[in-house]
Amino acid sequence: MEIKSEISGTSKCIGIEGEINLYNVSDLRNSLYPMIEAEKVCAGIILNMESVPYIDSSGVGFLAQLQRKVKNHKMNFQLTKLKPDVLTILRLASLEKHFDIV
Repeated sequence: MEIKSEISGTSKCIGIEGEINLYNVSDLRNSLYPMIEAEKVCAGIILNMESVPYIDSSGVGFLAQLQRKVKNHKMNFQLTKLKPDVLTILRLASLEKHFDIV
């Protein structure tokens, strides 16, 4: 799994490459949480998931936790460029309406 971040306007865009699953979700958490904690001037976090082919239930739970953490820091949170299979998983869990998906 690879994580890339860049500033896009007033938001930080974080790109994830690879599956989000039980085996790597803790690595993802350990990488992203410090980025959010350190962010002081950002209006929001955009999670670019264009290179995420699959997400399991632990990954979906992680997205919900990440969204809560970002919103607790008074920032916006968006998911962008979801692959159809990933969006289907969110829909099956009835969670697509809880995320701002662009």
